[in-house]
Amino acid sequence: MKMRLLVLKSIKLKKAGRLFDISPGGIVEIKDPRKAQHLIQAGYVKPLPPPDQAGKPVAAKIYSHILQDTVWLALDPSFVGDGDGIPVYTIEELRMLKGADEGTIKLLHACKKEVGGVLVLAREL
Repeated sequence: MKMRLLVLKSIKLKKAGRLFDISPGGIVEIKDPRKAQHLIQAGYVKPLPPPDQAGKPVAAKIYSHILQDTVWLALDPSFVGDGDGIPVYTIEELRMLKGADEGTIKLLHACKKEVGGVLVLAREL
């Protein structure tokens, strides 16, 4: 069974003996699940949902007036972004930030933009 993948970083793939350059945003189909998993784990591609789920929202790109920046709000915790470098916030991360002051939210956002990652704990010290 072929796996449909969204390209996040430029890759070269061979098909019918020819080498193709695939740019970010491209969609590829790979038959060998081991090759697909290798590309996924290396961060070059991410799986696309099966056709029966294609219309379901996975994330929303929003502009935050508090942050003065664009962010992804991931409705599905497996969403990692679309390769645009915009930070992804899960619903759980937003719940942890509830009640935090604007300065703290901006500081955490700056850290997330710089080093990536996921907020795992937020509390007062």
